[in-house]
Amino acid sequence: MFDKKINILKQAENGVGLITIEATVPTGFELVAKDECLKLFGPDTTIYDYRGSIFFNIPIKDYNKVSKLRCIDHLFLVGPYFENVEVFCKNNPNFENTDVIKQNDLKLIGELAEKGHMDTTLKAWREMINFKGNAFPTKEEHLNYKVAVENKTEDVDDTKKVLKFRATCYRSGSHTFSSMEAATVFGGKLQDNFHWVVDLSDFDLNVVLNISGS
Repeated sequence: MFDKKINILKQAENGVGLITIEATVPTGFELVAKDECLKLFGPDTTIYDYRGSIFFNIPIKDYNKVSKLRCIDHLFLVGPYFENVEVFCKNNPNFENTDVIKQNDLKLIGELAEKGHMDTTLKAWREMINFKGNAFPTKEEHLNYKVAVENKTEDVDDTKKVLKFRATCYRSGSHTFSSMEAATVFGGKLQDNFHWVVDLSDFDLNVVLNISGS
């Protein structure tokens, strides 16, 4: 079953104008949501159902139809998928709890923020929610925006408001690092690469890093 989910993610990455949506649903309503999805987007829609959620691929132009699904709780736009990322597992018989291993693992996680097709995902997200701010600021634009906000000398035009974000990590498996540590490193690299503003409470975008398995 997990292979089917991977295939859906790969299909969207390789397709033109395709996006993967994760919709969370009350446990027990997965098949109802799947049936709704097939009726709304067509019988050829690729869907993977899992406990509490469904994953499906649709053309980005059809995103507005998603709100017509009646039994969903939350929606997520799924970004790039990385396969066979070899972080160290605590269950490995050769495991030694050293800071060197941990720092190497966290460095690898940070590199994921650089390697993904984040530009494509961001452009899709911006279009879907009609984000008016600056999702691709330069370092200078980031600094100018921070100064304007801190000084409160004038209202900042919507188009000049730099995207505010937070990073969250969910993981399954036994690792050398905590979810908080992974989120901190991943979010830090995103900020370095995209010059966004970190805001843990009033954010425009919550980037979720999912780590499955060991």
